[in-house]
Amino acid sequence: MLEKFKFFVIFTLSVLVFYVFWINHFFNFFIALFLYRSFFYLIIFPFKRFKDKNYAFFDMENFWKFSMNFVYRTSLFLIIFSIILWGFAFYQNKINPAMMPVYHITNWNKKIVFHAMSHIASPGFYNDVKDDISSLKNDNFVLFYEWVKPWKEESYDKFDKALWVKFDADLYVNMSKLYGLIKQDNSMFLWLLKNKDKNVDLSMDEIVKLYEKDKTLSGEKDDLKMPVDANVLITELLSKLDDKQLSILRFINQSIMNTIIKNQNIQDSMASAIWNKTIMDTILWKRNTYLIKAIKEEKNKNIVITYGLLHFKWVFEELQKQDKNWKLEKTDYLQVIR
Repeated sequence: MLEKFKFFVIFTLSVLVFYVFWINHFFNFFIALFLYRSFFYLIIFPFKRFKDKNYAFFDMENFWKFSMNFVYRTSLFLIIFSIILWGFAFYQNKINPAMMPVYHITNWNKKIVFHAMSHIASPGFYNDVKDDISSLKNDNFVLFYEWVKPWKEESYDKFDKALWVKFDADLYVNMSKLYGLIKQDNSMFLWLLKNKDKNVDLSMDEIVKLYEKDKTLSGEKDDLKMPVDANVLITELLSKLDDKQLSILRFINQSIMNTIIKNQNIQDSMASAIWNKTIMDTILWKRNTYLIKAIKEEKNKNIVITYGLLHFKWVFEELQKQDKNWKLEKTDYLQVIR
């Protein structure tokens, strides 16, 4: 009975591998599996021989028994791992997908609707944001939007080196292909009904200038490593995947993105894990300061803001420090990935 179960497990994995990788990688997978089998046989043989002096290295019965057990256990592990991974992805994507918050805050003098944004999302998410902005503009709201202004090429080079990643206009476009989503297009939110749109963000020159100032104060030394061109890596990966493999990767990537959006602790950990904390402080906190200043100086009493999810918590807490009357009235939610 056990032997039949072992063959069933191995057969199931064979079908799964064939379905995902098709014929071109099917044989490569099992060739690699049997090579690993031989490698582990070499490692485990001395222990087997130590326990049993009659355990012969070239005994085909011993080698066959070990091979079957190795392939069976590896197959069982991979099947269980696939079931857990797919179950996790299905739960995150279909049962409990991430909802992006829409915060309504007020100090009884000004009213703010803060649309937390994702730079890649499903088209339906952006359409919902657009519809809400249109409705709010009918109620005399002014739009504050996040958009780092372009400037000198030299500043982009310094920024890329600080991040160790080449961060250009195509990065979000290529990332969206890995997730089966689309890149955020700010133009769809602008000039709706009433032309009251204000870019409340820094230019790349200003970001780099603030970063270099803080870097000097902290005593941080320059790191001359060339930035990784993520666009090239993503393009190479996409070229190696067929439609079926890409759809599977997208489903898993979407589940990871849903998990991150829903979990504040993960977001905070990711922000703090960035090796260059000085550049992250500039990207997040310095831009937050600029946004708060714009809120305080705005004469219009009604403001709708489209800014990244990581920005709201700090902005709201800082507003409350400066004016204890700021309160969260309610929170609405929009599904990000559909």
